Amino acid sequence: MGQKNLNKHFATVREVLRQSDDTDTSRTLTVFESGALILLDEDEAYAITLPAVTSADIGTSFTFLETVASNHARTVVTAYNNDYWVGGVANLPTAAEAGAK
Repeated sequence: MGQKNLNKHFATVREVLRQSDDTDTSRTLTVFESGALILLDEDEAYAITLPAVTSADIGTSFTFLETVASNHARTVVTAYNNDYWVGGVANLPTAAEAGAK
């Protein structure tokens, strides 16, 4: 395997932060965790606070993935009242929910 292939493989690895690894019911993310995949993998309430960003931190991003359905409140808020975040939600039903046989 050439060096070029190794670099390509490792460039796609990103940090994964699991709710189940956290013993608390909330987490404040840092700018240094930008690019991380946050797994909501427990049936518990959880609050995530996005990091405070400056103009140097524009482009900070996170991906949230709910791997365990929950009726508990899961919130994502900004560090400051005058900060805003842009995002979207994709609701992907399971095969059973989609009527597969």
